[in-house]
Amino acid sequence: MELRKKVLITMPKNYCELFIGKEGENQLAKFCEIRKNITNQSFPEADISKHIKDVDGVIVGWGDNGLSEENLKAADKLKLIGVVGDSVKKVQPELALKKGITIINTAEVIGDFVAEHTLAFMLSWLRRITYYDVKMKSGYYAEKSWSDIDVTKNWDTGSFLKGKNIGIIGMGKVGKRLVELLQPFKVTIRVYSSHFPKSEAQQYNIELTSLEKTLKRSDIVSIHAGLRKETFHLIGERELNLMKEGALLVNTARGEIIDEKALISTLEKGRIYAALDVYSKEPLFKNSPLRKLDNVILTPHAAGPHLGGYDKEIRQQVGYSLVKDFQQFFFGGQLKNALSKKKINTMT
Repeated sequence: MELRKKVLITMPKNYCELFIGKEGENQLAKFCEIRKNITNQSFPEADISKHIKDVDGVIVGWGDNGLSEENLKAADKLKLIGVVGDSVKKVQPELALKKGITIINTAEVIGDFVAEHTLAFMLSWLRRITYYDVKMKSGYYAEKSWSDIDVTKNWDTGSFLKGKNIGIIGMGKVGKRLVELLQPFKVTIRVYSSHFPKSEAQQYNIELTSLEKTLKRSDIVSIHAGLRKETFHLIGERELNLMKEGALLVNTARGEIIDEKALISTLEKGRIYAALDVYSKEPLFKNSPLRKLDNVILTPHAAGPHLGGYDKEIRQQVGYSLVKDFQQFFFGGQLKNALSKKKINTMT
């Protein structure tokens, strides 16, 4: 195929190798001339402005600073921006759309991964897997009869996911995928979302309702909203106190959607449980009270880039998704992951 298009990759070399990889670059090179950041540092703004002048597409993502207004002003031919995993807000999306530039991201692939991580959290808590793992490795139950287990303690019992009341806050790609994963468990799902159309609620077999009702009636509450001005500390002391005693709060979205101090205070009282993959400051600091609580399951943003950017299978799918969309865009195919202004306004 004739090399007709030029694409700039601003991600540092090490991140590009993780999320695009040699195979992804080889696929991209079949229809594009590639320019890229050859260092393991963020591409300086001036360098981006220099290289972006005559390119047709740009790939940004984890490890770089995105695109500034000056970068976009210098982009005379730019028609497509691809964002690998990171926030679309880093590419000045309003200005880009105003200039007629299409923006795509990899949310669909990453959404599958985050939704599965969320489901794993729910099942792990309900079956007390992490709790029993620690007990077994410490020698517990080696001599004690199972009949001696204190079943009056909630943490020592476990439960079904089947038939539970599930509350979901935010109904984007991750929320939708989670709903699909939960269907076989015959759960009741209530959703609080400021933008999800009521006309689609029946299609997903969900009840759209208020934040208060979602919190009050749910055995498990899972957060999947984007971090915006209106969702910052959306869940604070008042909201946490609305939750059922013994309920689980899952957060695989953004840490600052929850008031972390209020959450710690509530958890210390033993009213609720939590499963957290994200925190107000990352990485979670060593002496955080969260690390000392038995009623919390913690992962180090494992549904994000903090563990080397997922395993190889996920990384390849992320890269292939973006490369395929670039090919579709430049050669007349249908784009699955193009973002509208309305959609961008609901995202982190």
